[in-house]
Amino acid sequence: MEYLGVLCLACFWTAAAGKMIKASDIYYVNLYATASITCEWGEKSPSGVFWYRQTEEGFQFLFHYSVTDKYIYGIDAPSEQERFKGSKRDSIKTIFILKILRVQEKDAGIYYCGVLNRTELTLSDGAELRPGETPPTLPPPTTTPRKPTPFRCPSRRRPKPQPGWGCGPLVLWPLAGGLSALAVAWVCTLYYFSRLPKKCRHRFTKRTRELR
Repeated sequence: MEYLGVLCLACFWTAAAGKMIKASDIYYVNLYATASITCEWGEKSPSGVFWYRQTEEGFQFLFHYSVTDKYIYGIDAPSEQERFKGSKRDSIKTIFILKILRVQEKDAGIYYCGVLNRTELTLSDGAELRPGETPPTLPPPTTTPRKPTPFRCPSRRRPKPQPGWGCGPLVLWPLAGGLSALAVAWVCTLYYFSRLPKKCRHRFTKRTRELR
């Protein structure tokens, strides 16, 4: 009874969801390698998951996988049943995993997982499998060229002296003042001797000789 109920429900939703063609992820897998397609759900852990595949021929029910590791297959060929396996991993979200062993070209298509909530089956976005294809080479990132800095002629203005630029004024001004004072004293001395009478000048010279 359980087998018939799940199979009928799967067939019903297969017919209802046949127009879904959206693929949110693309998987490039080498031929005869193993493909792993993941499906994430919310915090609540469902009891099982339905796996579907959409090809040019139509929408196909693959199998139902329960958390007790039981399978109900919709594909009849035993060899195909051996290649399609399911698993579950619990973390912050519930993650269901579809593994396809020995991938072949006929496995190309868009895969969906669905979770049954009471009487409503919710399908995920599609994940497209492309066996034997090479991923396209991404173009290099574009960079915006920098604008050239405009050339500016250097200013001919001399910079204004700032406080603390050397000690020239502190030395030149006292030196100039000292020289000016010496020059004034020398002029005064010459003027004084030029005004003395000739006799006084003669006596001064005579006394100077006697002292010698």
